[in-house]
Amino acid sequence: MGCNRPEPNYEGVLMTEYGRNGINSFKIVTGAQGMLGPGSELYQVPMWEQAGDPDVVEITAKDAGVFTVDPSYTYTPIRGKGAEIVFNYKNYRIQDPETFFDNVEANVLNKRVTDAYREEARNYTTDSLMNNLGKFELSVQSRLKEEFKTKFFDLTTLTSGLKPPASMLKAVEDRNKAIQEANRVKKRVRDLKNAVRKGKDRCRNKQSPIGRAYKRNPNAAIY
Repeated sequence: MGCNRPEPNYEGVLMTEYGRNGINSFKIVTGAQGMLGPGSELYQVPMWEQAGDPDVVEITAKDAGVFTVDPSYTYTPIRGKGAEIVFNYKNYRIQDPETFFDNVEANVLNKRVTDAYREEARNYTTDSLMNNLGKFELSVQSRLKEEFKTKFFDLTTLTSGLKPPASMLKAVEDRNKAIQEANRVKKRVRDLKNAVRKGKDRCRNKQSPIGRAYKRNPNAAIY
Protein backbone atom coordinates (compact mmCIF):
# COMPACT_ATOMS: atom_id res chain seq x y z
CA MET A 1 0.00 0.00 0.00
CA GLY A 2 1.17 3.50 -0.74
CA CYS A 3 0.61 4.96 2.76
CA ASN A 4 3.21 4.24 5.46
CA ARG A 5 0.76 4.69 8.34
CA PRO A 6 -1.93 2.09 9.16
CA GLU A 7 -5.42 3.49 8.80
CA PRO A 8 -7.93 3.42 11.69
CA ASN A 9 -9.62 0.02 12.17
CA TYR A 10 -6.84 -1.68 10.25
CA GLU A 11 -3.98 -3.67 11.73
CA GLY A 12 -0.66 -2.66 10.24
CA VAL A 13 1.81 -5.41 9.36
CA LEU A 14 5.34 -4.61 8.22
CA MET A 15 7.14 -7.14 6.05
CA THR A 16 10.93 -6.91 5.90
CA GLU A 17 13.70 -8.74 4.00
CA TYR A 18 11.30 -9.63 1.20
CA GLY A 19 9.63 -12.09 3.60
CA ARG A 20 12.58 -14.48 3.37
CA ASN A 21 12.45 -15.42 7.06
CA GLY A 22 8.90 -16.68 6.94
CA ILE A 23 6.58 -15.46 9.67
CA ASN A 24 9.55 -13.81 11.40
CA SER A 25 9.70 -11.28 8.58
CA PHE A 26 6.22 -9.97 9.51
CA LYS A 27 5.37 -7.88 12.57
CA ILE A 28 2.48 -5.72 13.72
CA VAL A 29 3.21 -1.99 13.68
CA THR A 30 1.34 1.20 14.58
CA GLY A 31 1.89 4.83 13.66
CA ALA A 32 3.99 6.27 10.87
CA GLN A 33 6.71 3.97 9.54
CA GLY A 34 8.75 6.52 7.65
CA MET A 35 10.54 5.56 4.48
CA LEU A 36 10.53 1.82 3.83
CA GLY A 37 13.76 0.20 2.76
CA PRO A 38 14.25 -2.36 0.01
CA GLY A 39 12.39 -5.59 0.62
CA SER A 40 9.97 -3.89 3.04
CA GLU A 41 6.25 -3.41 2.59
CA LEU A 42 3.44 -2.22 4.86
CA TYR A 43 0.25 -4.26 4.72
CA GLN A 44 -3.04 -3.27 6.32
CA VAL A 45 -5.54 -5.87 7.48
CA PRO A 46 -9.18 -4.67 7.86
CA MET A 47 -10.47 -5.51 11.34
CA TRP A 48 -14.22 -5.11 10.80
CA GLU A 49 -16.84 -7.83 10.48
CA GLN A 50 -17.13 -9.67 7.18
CA ALA A 51 -19.92 -11.84 5.72
CA GLY A 52 -19.54 -15.11 3.83
CA ASP A 53 -22.16 -16.73 1.60
CA PRO A 54 -21.18 -20.19 0.30
CA ASP A 55 -23.08 -21.90 -2.50
CA VAL A 56 -26.06 -24.11 -1.76
CA VAL A 57 -24.91 -27.72 -1.23
CA GLU A 58 -26.48 -31.09 -0.53
CA ILE A 59 -25.56 -33.05 2.58
CA THR A 60 -26.27 -36.73 3.16
CA ALA A 61 -27.29 -38.45 6.40
CA LYS A 62 -25.79 -41.85 7.19
CA ASP A 63 -28.92 -43.61 5.90
CA ALA A 64 -28.68 -41.73 2.57
CA GLY A 65 -31.31 -39.06 3.30
CA VAL A 66 -30.42 -35.93 1.34
CA PHE A 67 -30.80 -32.45 2.85
CA THR A 68 -30.06 -29.04 1.33
CA VAL A 69 -28.09 -26.35 3.15
CA ASP A 70 -27.75 -22.72 2.12
CA PRO A 71 -25.29 -21.45 4.75
CA SER A 72 -24.24 -17.92 5.58
CA TYR A 73 -21.89 -16.64 8.25
CA THR A 74 -20.14 -13.58 9.64
CA TYR A 75 -16.65 -13.37 11.06
CA THR A 76 -13.95 -10.93 12.12
CA PRO A 77 -10.14 -11.07 11.88
CA ILE A 78 -8.57 -11.75 15.28
CA ARG A 79 -6.75 -8.68 16.56
CA GLY A 80 -3.08 -9.39 17.14
CA LYS A 81 -3.06 -11.99 14.32
CA GLY A 82 -2.51 -9.55 11.48
CA ALA A 83 1.01 -10.88 10.81
CA GLU A 84 -0.29 -14.43 10.47
CA ILE A 85 -3.12 -13.28 8.21
CA VAL A 86 -0.72 -11.43 5.90
CA PHE A 87 1.79 -14.28 5.88
CA ASN A 88 -0.83 -16.92 5.03
CA TYR A 89 -3.07 -14.95 2.68
CA LYS A 90 -0.94 -12.25 1.05
CA ASN A 91 -1.34 -13.99 -2.31
CA TYR A 92 -5.09 -13.28 -2.18
CA ARG A 93 -4.64 -9.59 -3.11
CA ILE A 94 -4.45 -8.40 0.48
CA GLN A 95 -3.55 -4.90 -0.79
CA ASP A 96 -7.17 -4.57 -2.00
CA PRO A 97 -9.55 -4.80 0.99
CA GLU A 98 -12.54 -4.79 -1.36
CA THR A 99 -11.61 -8.19 -2.79
CA PHE A 100 -9.23 -9.65 -0.21
CA PHE A 101 -11.85 -11.24 2.04
CA ASP A 102 -13.88 -12.40 -0.96
CA ASN A 103 -10.79 -14.33 -2.05
CA VAL A 104 -10.17 -15.77 1.42
CA GLU A 105 -13.79 -16.90 1.62
CA ALA A 106 -13.81 -18.42 -1.86
CA ASN A 107 -10.50 -20.25 -1.41
CA VAL A 108 -10.51 -21.18 2.30
CA LEU A 109 -13.49 -20.42 4.52
CA ASN A 110 -16.47 -21.40 2.38
CA LYS A 111 -15.13 -24.90 1.86
CA ARG A 112 -14.58 -25.25 5.62
CA VAL A 113 -18.22 -24.35 6.20
CA THR A 114 -19.75 -26.71 3.64
CA ASP A 115 -17.41 -29.57 4.61
CA ALA A 116 -18.43 -29.17 8.27
CA TYR A 117 -22.11 -29.56 7.37
CA ARG A 118 -21.41 -32.57 5.17
CA GLU A 119 -19.25 -34.35 7.74
CA GLU A 120 -21.47 -33.65 10.75
CA ALA A 121 -24.55 -34.87 8.85
CA ARG A 122 -22.96 -38.32 8.57
CA ASN A 123 -23.36 -38.71 12.34
CA TYR A 124 -27.17 -38.67 12.01
CA THR A 125 -29.89 -40.71 10.37
CA THR A 126 -32.49 -38.76 8.44
CA ASP A 127 -35.03 -38.98 11.25
CA SER A 128 -32.54 -38.18 14.01
CA LEU A 129 -31.31 -35.14 12.09
CA MET A 130 -34.87 -33.88 11.71
CA ASN A 131 -35.53 -34.45 15.41
CA ASN A 132 -32.25 -32.92 16.59
CA LEU A 133 -31.75 -29.90 14.35
CA GLY A 134 -30.68 -27.70 17.26
CA LYS A 135 -28.02 -30.18 18.36
CA PHE A 136 -26.82 -30.54 14.77
CA GLU A 137 -26.54 -26.76 14.31
CA LEU A 138 -24.59 -26.41 17.57
CA SER A 139 -22.17 -29.19 16.65
CA VAL A 140 -21.43 -27.55 13.29
CA GLN A 141 -21.03 -24.13 14.87
CA SER A 142 -18.71 -25.39 17.63
CA ARG A 143 -16.57 -27.18 15.09
CA LEU A 144 -16.34 -24.14 12.81
CA LYS A 145 -15.50 -21.77 15.65
CA GLU A 146 -12.40 -23.84 16.33
CA GLU A 147 -11.52 -24.19 12.65
CA PHE A 148 -11.89 -20.45 12.02
CA LYS A 149 -9.52 -19.73 14.92
CA THR A 150 -6.86 -21.86 13.25
CA LYS A 151 -7.30 -19.56 10.24
CA PHE A 152 -6.98 -16.44 12.49
CA PHE A 153 -10.67 -15.46 12.36
CA ASP A 154 -13.51 -15.40 14.90
CA LEU A 155 -16.78 -16.88 13.65
CA THR A 156 -19.54 -14.59 14.97
CA THR A 157 -22.77 -15.94 13.41
CA LEU A 158 -23.76 -18.99 11.39
CA THR A 159 -27.06 -20.04 9.78
CA SER A 160 -27.59 -23.22 7.80
CA GLY A 161 -30.73 -22.59 5.76
CA LEU A 162 -31.24 -26.36 6.07
CA LYS A 163 -34.13 -27.97 4.18
CA PRO A 164 -35.19 -31.61 4.61
CA PRO A 165 -35.68 -33.99 1.66
CA ALA A 166 -38.75 -33.34 -0.46
CA SER A 167 -39.98 -36.88 0.29
CA MET A 168 -39.81 -36.16 4.01
CA LEU A 169 -41.66 -32.87 3.63
CA LYS A 170 -44.44 -34.71 1.79
CA ALA A 171 -44.49 -37.46 4.42
CA VAL A 172 -44.80 -34.87 7.19
CA GLU A 173 -47.57 -33.09 5.28
CA ASP A 174 -49.43 -36.39 4.68
CA ARG A 175 -49.05 -37.36 8.34
CA ASN A 176 -50.42 -34.00 9.49
CA LYS A 177 -53.39 -34.39 7.15
CA ALA A 178 -54.01 -37.92 8.47
CA ILE A 179 -53.90 -36.67 12.06
CA GLN A 180 -56.34 -33.87 11.25
CA GLU A 181 -58.71 -36.31 9.53
CA ALA A 182 -58.49 -38.75 12.46
CA ASN A 183 -59.34 -35.94 14.85
CA ARG A 184 -62.35 -34.97 12.72
CA VAL A 185 -63.57 -38.58 12.72
CA LYS A 186 -63.15 -38.84 16.51
CA LYS A 187 -65.16 -35.65 16.94
CA ARG A 188 -67.97 -36.95 14.70
CA VAL A 189 -68.09 -40.25 16.62
CA ARG A 190 -68.13 -38.38 19.94
CA ASP A 191 -70.93 -36.11 18.73
CA LEU A 192 -72.97 -39.13 17.52
CA LYS A 193 -72.52 -40.89 20.86
CA ASN A 194 -73.66 -37.80 22.70
CA ALA A 195 -76.72 -37.51 20.46
CA VAL A 196 -77.64 -41.18 20.99
CA ARG A 197 -77.22 -40.84 24.75
CA LYS A 198 -79.43 -37.76 24.87
CA GLY A 199 -82.06 -39.58 22.79
CA LYS A 200 -82.06 -42.54 25.16
CA ASP A 201 -82.40 -40.23 28.13
CA ARG A 202 -85.45 -38.58 26.58
CA CYS A 203 -87.02 -41.99 25.86
CA ARG A 204 -86.47 -43.22 29.41
CA ASN A 205 -87.98 -40.04 30.78
CA LYS A 206 -91.15 -40.50 28.67
CA GLN A 207 -91.56 -44.22 29.58
CA SER A 208 -91.20 -43.84 33.37
CA PRO A 209 -94.40 -43.62 35.54
CA ILE A 210 -93.55 -40.09 36.49
CA GLY A 211 -92.87 -39.27 32.88
CA ARG A 212 -96.19 -40.72 31.75
CA ALA A 213 -98.10 -38.95 34.54
CA TYR A 214 -96.43 -35.73 33.64
CA LYS A 215 -97.29 -36.28 29.99
CA ARG A 216 -101.04 -36.87 30.83
CA ASN A 217 -101.31 -33.91 33.20
CA PRO A 218 -98.32 -31.60 33.20
CA ASN A 219 -99.96 -29.41 35.85
CA ALA A 220 -100.53 -32.24 38.34
CA ALA A 221 -98.35 -32.25 41.42
CA ILE A 222 -96.03 -35.20 41.64
CA TYR A 223 -95.25 -36.63 45.10
